[in-house]
Amino acid sequence: MLSLFGLLPLLALSAVAAPAPLTERAACTMNWKGRTLTGATDGNACRYTVKYGSASRWAHSSAASSTPNNAAGWAPRCPQAHAFPAATNTQSEDCLYLTIWAPSSASQNSNLPVYVYVPGGSNIDGSAADDGIDGASMASQGLVVVHAQTRIGVLGFLPPSWMRVSDPNFALRDMLLALRSIKDNIVGAGGNPSAVTLGGQSSGALIAQSMLGVPEAAGLFQRIILQSGPMNVGTQSAAQTSALQKLFYEDILHCHDKRCAQNKSAAQLMTATANDLVNMAPNIEGVPYAAFVRPVFGTPTLPQDPSNVLMNNPAQLAVKPQQVLVTTVLNDGGAGADVMTPIPGGGPLGTNLRRRDYTPAEAYLNVLRFQVGSRADAVAAQYPLPAGVEIGPGMTHDRARLHGRRIPVPLARSRVQGGNHANNQGLTYCDNHVCHMDDVYAWWGTGPTGSDAFSQDVQGRVASFVKNGNPGSGWSAYNGNNVFAIGGGQTESCPAGFWGGQVKFDFQLYSQ
Repeated sequence: MLSLFGLLPLLALSAVAAPAPLTERAACTMNWKGRTLTGATDGNACRYTVKYGSASRWAHSSAASSTPNNAAGWAPRCPQAHAFPAATNTQSEDCLYLTIWAPSSASQNSNLPVYVYVPGGSNIDGSAADDGIDGASMASQGLVVVHAQTRIGVLGFLPPSWMRVSDPNFALRDMLLALRSIKDNIVGAGGNPSAVTLGGQSSGALIAQSMLGVPEAAGLFQRIILQSGPMNVGTQSAAQTSALQKLFYEDILHCHDKRCAQNKSAAQLMTATANDLVNMAPNIEGVPYAAFVRPVFGTPTLPQDPSNVLMNNPAQLAVKPQQVLVTTVLNDGGAGADVMTPIPGGGPLGTNLRRRDYTPAEAYLNVLRFQVGSRADAVAAQYPLPAGVEIGPGMTHDRARLHGRRIPVPLARSRVQGGNHANNQGLTYCDNHVCHMDDVYAWWGTGPTGSDAFSQDVQGRVASFVKNGNPGSGWSAYNGNNVFAIGGGQTESCPAGFWGGQVKFDFQLYSQ
């Protein structure tokens, strides 16, 4: 068992060979599976796109037999439920690619730490080409950055029941294959296969955290970063999966056999997801709004829900990272409270509430109305939100407190600075609050002002964690009180035992 107070000794034990000095190269080339690939210049980095896997629809992926020698272009995005801005609009079910950024001066002998990132998007959107997550600036910190694309949505998590698939975790199997490909080949890009940090933002953090429960992932990464992860939800039960299968394929698509589902185009599946499944899935007990398709536990890939294992029996965790970095933003639940809740006193699901600037207490009550309907006032009276506490960070702190009993957890918090993300534009609440995703531009140095001083501080700390498990000066392993607030200001958290005790996490109720 890893101890919270064992952070410094573990740092000494987990040290890796120092990166070799970088030397300039005339062009962006690297070796991958014995072949020389030509990439593209991206700022002070070289960018490469490589194919790591292939898969038929609703079948497990296998290693790609080859990848194009010209690795300069963007990979096609996996089919998306929504058209978020990205460097490419091309979508294809043949989408199992890695996008790699390395310092332009890196070579096979550079031995640089590797940061593998899983894009967010509620498990129904997200790609390596999404606006705001370009890895060039982060790579300039002396890292090899890899954005891993896996199948998402119903193609990644929800096969029709008639397929008789024993393990529906296609996205996790893709991630496992991607990590193996990185371990076997990242030396060619200048990376160290024994110094891999797996991270993700939002639902990408849920995928990264789920990999802690995958026995086959042991040894494929050493550290983990959970950036604004959905701390309340766990993975999905077989019963929830069965209910979602019936809802989507029978009730929404009106399919009653395998052929009907296979004949639907990817575009038809994504349209039905965006127009119908996103609104109807939360009516199933235990299925959350924000990530209604998720990895499924009780399967060969994911035997147990890792959140419950970490809380109740951490010695049984399949993958034990050396350190974990957990980050959130001040108003992480703000966008959800703004647009995902019913009108107070009644109204249809998904009603746009953008014109109202909710206080934390009002947002909390709205979330309760969404979750428990007419019982919201009674629940709020029994479990009032402590004064001065925001919903998202409060849950994140309590999860970090629980994690910190088993694994060293530095907790970061972007508080008073951030860039209004494009996905939050038009949300009045988020115009003057730091909402979910508003840390993305600072994290990757992709905001309107580029990698400014604030962004450089954030990137420097992320890079420091990837290199040695320590985010740098002022940060220490989390003990329930020492939240590091980027940008200054006071920090708050719920009283000990509020989340996970008085108020149960979703995974405690539905992922057992």
